[in-house]
Amino acid sequence: YQRRVRGKEDPLKFSEFKTSLTVQKLNPGTLYYATVLSQGDVVGQRISFTTLEELPSATPRNFACQNQRNSTSVVCTWEPLEKSKQNGQITFYKISYTVDFKETTVYESTLFCVLVKLLPYTKYTLTARGCNEVGCGPPTTVQASTLEDRPTHQPRPRYVIVGVRNIRLGWSPPYGRFKYLWYNVQWRDEYGNSDQRENLTDTDMVLAHGDITPDTEYHITITPHNTQGYGPSLHQKTRTLSGAPSHHGMTIKVLLLSVIFMLL
Repeated sequence: YQRRVRGKEDPLKFSEFKTSLTVQKLNPGTLYYATVLSQGDVVGQRISFTTLEELPSATPRNFACQNQRNSTSVVCTWEPLEKSKQNGQITFYKISYTVDFKETTVYESTLFCVLVKLLPYTKYTLTARGCNEVGCGPPTTVQASTLEDRPTHQPRPRYVIVGVRNIRLGWSPPYGRFKYLWYNVQWRDEYGNSDQRENLTDTDMVLAHGDITPDTEYHITITPHNTQGYGPSLHQKTRTLSGAPSHHGMTIKVLLLSVIFMLL
């Protein structure tokens, strides 16, 4: 009797007559060829058999996941299980990802997958398993984070408080999930004068004194941006209050009223 597996012969010889044989320590889910030779036989009879499959006993190798150029997808890649530990024919891979205790699973027959419709700026725990007809083997685990959103909505206005020589603005961040968010604020008066402040992190600011004149219309633009790009701007129009009468004007009025009273 001789058995051949993966091109290697493993001869077994018996000095006594046998009509059956139990061969141990074979690999699960493996095709074997055997040749039975009787004494003096130079040709023999060739037979083949396949052992039953068992659960894979190893994980996919070099499992890795990284974010794409957008904020809602991740690409995962891996390599096949070690051949001797597949314990059968690997027919698919089970990829699961978890966030906030909620697990989602996809099945792939290739060595990569693209996970889509994920939450922006979120850390995911991802696992990969190799599976054969019996079931899936142990998992290998990695973590990956999606990118933050690019602002796609304008900031939301909260208040505009107008004085004679000052304007106070407040706004809320645009909808989305962000790691960082900055604001560029530009203002222009009705006479064409303009100025700006860049990379503000607060959502409240005051334009005052030398920047602002009384009884003047201002066009103010607030633009959000982050590492992914710029979002749409919030536009506000407002007019400062008229200047209060000066003390000299009030004195002249008082003097004129006194003269008129004396003439009467």
